[in-house]
Amino acid sequence: MKLGSEPAFPQTIDDMGTIRSMTQGMTRRQWLVGMALQGLVACSNAEGTLSQFARYAHEYADAILEHEQKEVSDGKRLGQLGRL
Repeated sequence: MKLGSEPAFPQTIDDMGTIRSMTQGMTRRQWLVGMALQGLVACSNAEGTLSQFARYAHEYADAILEHEQKEVSDGKRLGQLGRL
């Protein structure tokens, strides 16, 4: 499958509106990267190349995930890692 062609939030809904199945979609990291990149691009005074923006977005996403992992390790967010 070509990168980028897979579904982001896939689900199958029957005629009654019930979710019947879900398949693997984007990871939380991919979602966080997209949100960070959206913010960077929307910033009117942001300067840099597309490659720099992509790198910054990945750094932001990784920092968020590292922070969440630390909170779980410290007992501040027991059982909540991986939930949005």
